[in-house]
Amino acid sequence: MGVFGYMAGLIRTESGNFEIENALTFDELEESLEKVTTPEEALSFLPSVTMTNKEYKRMIDGISPNLQIEDGMYNIFTDEHKGLLESNNNKQTLYLWIKRETIDEKN
Repeated sequence: MGVFGYMAGLIRTESGNFEIENALTFDELEESLEKVTTPEEALSFLPSVTMTNKEYKRMIDGISPNLQIEDGMYNIFTDEHKGLLESNNNKQTLYLWIKRETIDEKN
């Protein structure tokens, strides 16, 4: 074709389990923080995996736990922590790790 083009605008109507119909304006956010989605709600569409404390300790030491799960993103839980994990070709990477009591205290 030999021509260039550009996009003048883009509106994302959905991402994960979020839809534009449920979006809030900045004014609505300022009025009430109760309307804000919690991280748990935002990631609730992801499958969950439970990890033993031994697997958790190995992972924070840099050793992949080799969980037998399909490639993708997962909510991951131990007795004391929760996090976000990615599995790719049987290698797991931990992206977010929070003590459960920290989250539970805020609710």
